[in-house]
Amino acid sequence: MRTLIFVLLAFVLVACGNADDTPAVTPTTEATATPETITVWLPSDDAISDESIPIGCETHITPVETEAFVQDTDEATLTTALETLFSTMPQEPFRNYWEGALTVESVSIDDAGLAVINITGDFLLIGTCGDAEISEQMALTVFQVDAIQSARIMVNGDNLVQMLDMSGQSSADAVFTRDGLPTTP
Repeated sequence: MRTLIFVLLAFVLVACGNADDTPAVTPTTEATATPETITVWLPSDDAISDESIPIGCETHITPVETEAFVQDTDEATLTTALETLFSTMPQEPFRNYWEGALTVESVSIDDAGLAVINITGDFLLIGTCGDAEISEQMALTVFQVDAIQSARIMVNGDNLVQMLDMSGQSSADAVFTRDGLPTTP
């Protein structure tokens, strides 16, 4: 009889479940992945479309759109855009200096619209003409996120603006600005 009581008691405790009435925890996420159009900018020798922008030494840069699943934050959109740029294997007539050589380590965007982007990997400046293409390619990809007004891009701990500045006048905290973007003719 005692065994039967213990079995019934155990059954009742199991059936009642959580004795302290604490609700079960359901995992939640702050953002959900949604399809979004990501634009990367690729250089070429000729204007490929009406949206091509002349830059550098008689070269052009053209927006190329792709779909990607992105978490619903500006940081995630920017990270995805840069990762897409770095992994794009271009076909003629385009070129891309990254081709999988760079990785986005971190992205933050403050309330004033300053994006701080840390990138690591193989990076090599290639001279006056190519450096202009690299600069515009990176800046135009970054500024597709409307919340960004300025961007400090660090490559292996070095400021990209400072690396590209042949005059030596840029400081270690120099930024790309939305006002400095090239425009279509």
